[in-house]
Amino acid sequence: MTKTMSTFFLLIIVCLIQDIISYSCTTDDDCELLGSCKNSVCECKPGWSGPSCGTIKFGTAPNPNMGIWPLKGSHDDNSTYSWGFTIVKPINPSTDKTYHAWVNQGCYNTSIGMVSGCFLLHVTSDSPTNNFVAQEIMVPASSFNPHMIYSKINKQYMMFFRINDLNAGYAVCIGNETTDSKSMFKLGSTVNNLTANSMDIAVSDNPYGPWLVETVMIENMPHTHISNPSAIQLDNGTFVMAYRFNTNAEHVGIAVTQGNDWKGPYINIANLSVPGEDPFLWKDMNDGVYHIIFHVENSEAYSTWPSLHAWSRDLYNWNVSKSY
Repeated sequence: MTKTMSTFFLLIIVCLIQDIISYSCTTDDDCELLGSCKNSVCECKPGWSGPSCGTIKFGTAPNPNMGIWPLKGSHDDNSTYSWGFTIVKPINPSTDKTYHAWVNQGCYNTSIGMVSGCFLLHVTSDSPTNNFVAQEIMVPASSFNPHMIYSKINKQYMMFFRINDLNAGYAVCIGNETTDSKSMFKLGSTVNNLTANSMDIAVSDNPYGPWLVETVMIENMPHTHISNPSAIQLDNGTFVMAYRFNTNAEHVGIAVTQGNDWKGPYINIANLSVPGEDPFLWKDMNDGVYHIIFHVENSEAYSTWPSLHAWSRDLYNWNVSKSY
């Protein structure tokens, strides 16, 4: 190793050490409520790391370099793309061990240089980490951003999603499914009264439908483009939803229902301070803290990281990570 290379690596080590030393905590909020502040250092909860605990600590993937949907080779064979994958674990595992998932799937369209014809596909597996099998198209093109929850209070499956145009004639991407299984890519007993250019909720007692669909209305956000929903239901029945709205940029808002009616209306109660999209919302069942991970455009925030973490004790007052 040359002297120049040795100096270079030494500088990297020094910078890393300085970065760790330069960050010190005073309260647990300095650890993003993902850890505890002890002796000015954040001790992170399992699954989190970094000076302020705001970095996900991933484990080893069960099938490295392989996805669980679409199956291996799909991207190369049919230009199939998918995202927005949400899984519901078996509700009664003693009688049914099926994992149900819903995924946004579309085709890369070379004429427009982006993915088009997105639809919501219902897939199943006997494990959350095994290959999934297509069951049916739940919502036709162009629909995307599915987020499914199971309400233990209502005893219903609830899908939050966005739908744009309807019956636009887009091709259905089937990945590397065989000819015999193409029949699985059929429109199931899914939905009636779909409305174009809206964010919606589909509700059913059964993961195979039929589904009742209602448009999401946020009373104090009229005439605003809303999408990318992520939702939870509180113990008192109230629904909380993080979502993207568009004004002069993409922003993340938080809205709640006034009671336990999933149809709403919803009221926007807070916005994150950093522009972004694609929020994922959850509540820590141990301490009751609310958390959001969201996608950040580099040109719209103080961070060059592609995503950031936000947290709140009461849903109304949110902090966004600044440790980077």
